[in-house]
Amino acid sequence: GCGDQIFSIVYSIIAFLPVILTPEISKLYVSEKKEDLSNTIVVSIILSCILSVVSLFLYQYSEVITSLFVSDNTPVFYKAVEYVKFRSIAMPFCLVNGVIFSIFRGLLDFNKAIEINILTQIVNLILDPFFMIKYGVKGVAIASVISEILCTLGYIHILLKKKLVKTKQKIYRFREITQRFMKLGVFLQIKFLLVNTIYILINKKLLLIDSSGSQLAAHILICKFLSITTILYKGLSTTCSSILPIEIVKNQDYEMKKRLLFWTHVTAIIQTAIYLNIRFILGFFTKDQHIIDICKK
Repeated sequence: GCGDQIFSIVYSIIAFLPVILTPEISKLYVSEKKEDLSNTIVVSIILSCILSVVSLFLYQYSEVITSLFVSDNTPVFYKAVEYVKFRSIAMPFCLVNGVIFSIFRGLLDFNKAIEINILTQIVNLILDPFFMIKYGVKGVAIASVISEILCTLGYIHILLKKKLVKTKQKIYRFREITQRFMKLGVFLQIKFLLVNTIYILINKKLLLIDSSGSQLAAHILICKFLSITTILYKGLSTTCSSILPIEIVKNQDYEMKKRLLFWTHVTAIIQTAIYLNIRFILGFFTKDQHIIDICKK
């Protein structure tokens, strides 16, 4: 869990393209600018590949990076390093998958993409226990890497099949588009950087208080639970970035904004109700009574 959290934090800091890309794709699609659409898709995929160079640092310096999150004199540290090292191999594929899925969101054409995602996650679920028994913690990371690679291959197949990109795609305005995306990305990532810095500090403090990792396990469990309760909110967020640019082009965005804000409030009430009743749900996440008691507190 700790290794996965480290990977997720590093990923969230560099994975800003999907947020920027969806509204951009929506506008180009509605305006029927097919050449610009194909060009933006290719530029964004190339840019995500360039950003994935971070995975080399994550792999090479996994001990140093993990030590920022976890005290290096704890049993958790060595297992987390092992997981992070192998999980980092998946970073380029995760970034490309995020970008391609955001493209389908912008086109409001993501049924096939969701099917591929579900199938590759099922592969991950099947491989996880077998790889864990055979290789330990790194086996879980390897299973994730395999599923991400399969997902990338599936997504690229759809892009080519729908002729959204060509095998010999002409690329233009690469520098201009890249600079604009990077500039927007910097402002977006400030928030993620601040939030994730807090996570780093909390993790280290928890292991100093309790070197066995029980406090940290409880903290990660609650964070994962909060992630589940925010699925509805994230759904509204991605819907907003997909549909709103189209409505703005048609000058019909006022009603859409009203509806999105209304359902945001409804979602917030549902999330709060679920979280306040966490004590009834914790048993589905872990059977360790000690960790359940910490979570309740």
